[in-house]
Amino acid sequence: MTSIGGQFRVYKNNALASLSGLDSLNSIGEGLEVWDNDALMSLNGLTNLASIGGNLAVYGNAALIDLTALSNLTSINGELYVSDNTFLPSLNGLDSIAPATISSLYITKNSQPLHLRCSKRASIYKTAALLPYPIMLPAAMMCHKSKLPASPHL
Repeated sequence: MTSIGGQFRVYKNNALASLSGLDSLNSIGEGLEVWDNDALMSLNGLTNLASIGGNLAVYGNAALIDLTALSNLTSINGELYVSDNTFLPSLNGLDSIAPATISSLYITKNSQPLHLRCSKRASIYKTAALLPYPIMLPAAMMCHKSKLPASPHL
């Protein structure tokens, strides 16, 4: 399977440890949601995913520690939402997404301070972010500092 025409949701699979078997998937016509998968540590299996025609939401995955499988993702054409991922230390893997394809950016309630290496120079102007924890966004996803809470990481 190389594409999905509509939504792709992976949710509430408490024993799911891997997304292997999805390695041929390169596009999703609408949104991708990955949520409440307690044993899922990475998104490996989505390494060839290049485009999503809607929102990308990754939230409530208690064991998730890595998003680098999404390194080939270049467009989402919707909102980018990363929330409630208890052990996620960084947003590395999301820095290839073209800023113009992100309508809103939500990085919320992640227990670890999130860091993302800066690989591009651009801005997202339609950004809505609630950041209860320190975060470093790449220039490609930079929020206006005046809207962010004071942080030594910014």
